[in-house]
Amino acid sequence: MLTKPNAREIMRCCWLLALQLALPLLAQQQQGGCKILAFLHLPKCAGTSIRNYFERRGWHMPHYCSTLKRITSQWTRRRDPDRFSLYAGHPRWFIEVHCLPHLPAFVEALPSMRSHAAINNCSFSAATILREPAGMAASDFDYFSDQRIRQNLTRGEWFRAHREMLLLGSNTHLRMDLDSKIAAVLNAARRGDYGATIQHSGGGVALARLETARRALESAESAVHAVAQRKDERGKSADVECLIRARQHADRVHGDWLGLLMSLGVLPCELVASRTHSLLGELNVVGTTERMRESLALMIQSVGLGHEAQLKVPRTNLRRPRGPQAPDTDELLQARSQYFSCSHAVYAQYAAHLQARLNVSHADHGSRHARGL
Repeated sequence: MLTKPNAREIMRCCWLLALQLALPLLAQQQQGGCKILAFLHLPKCAGTSIRNYFERRGWHMPHYCSTLKRITSQWTRRRDPDRFSLYAGHPRWFIEVHCLPHLPAFVEALPSMRSHAAINNCSFSAATILREPAGMAASDFDYFSDQRIRQNLTRGEWFRAHREMLLLGSNTHLRMDLDSKIAAVLNAARRGDYGATIQHSGGGVALARLETARRALESAESAVHAVAQRKDERGKSADVECLIRARQHADRVHGDWLGLLMSLGVLPCELVASRTHSLLGELNVVGTTERMRESLALMIQSVGLGHEAQLKVPRTNLRRPRGPQAPDTDELLQARSQYFSCSHAVYAQYAAHLQARLNVSHADHGSRHARGL
């Protein structure tokens, strides 16, 4: 026989229901409120796969072409940020910077992003993914091969014209850094001033080689300017194909000039890489495409979601260079040593740092497991 519940039983059921509803919210509050991952998506470094991974799991994300200024202005324009919670409706945010992937600008915005995340009781982490530079450059060339500036070029010619692309950038690629010290060396070299370093790198012979390369660069850039001045009646370039060929030649000459400066020690690898190291050092996670699963796990752990870091390797959009050759053929091995040696040294350092971090993480996990935690 059913009996009508009394007020105490009804109250008890209400408390149990309220507790069941509140526990997830309390757990989220203990984990630090919301989770924010700011991700610098470098071209041809599996960034689309990273984005897809978080998108499939319901992370809220602004459009990946949103600029840092637009994102941070949502925080800074509020008169009373202590009472403003940008993330109230979204417990997990994936903020991707891709269309203007300028590492110094990204790092410059991090203090503001971290500050406003802390105000809103949110866990915040910044991350990026690197890729072996020769393979990245090959993929970049193949993917954008329909651009007019790349037409009728081989991969080897592209490498020659855009050496150390990871560190020095190109017209379509990341500019990791070109700080005042590097700019000062390059500007002085354009004037024929190579500093005391040249005295220890072959003396007169080296100086003659540098002067020949400098004059060739001036001539090539003058040719580009002369062709660009030819206009038709509508004010457009009169000979587009000629202009493209002139630019391609100037790019090759510029690449040779840079290579000579670096090989003779006028622009040492240590100088090119030092600022990049200081900038990447501001990020919480610097992963690699070759260790995708582990890099993703570290990103998730860095925002306080370690229990979700047991991952399956996601499908990536990394492509083998088009044609019969595989990524690590003789062509890419030669390009690595001839055109990307400094970039590869930087990449190798971060790959080793990632491995060391993973070793510590695995040792800690084994220790916790042994203690039954």
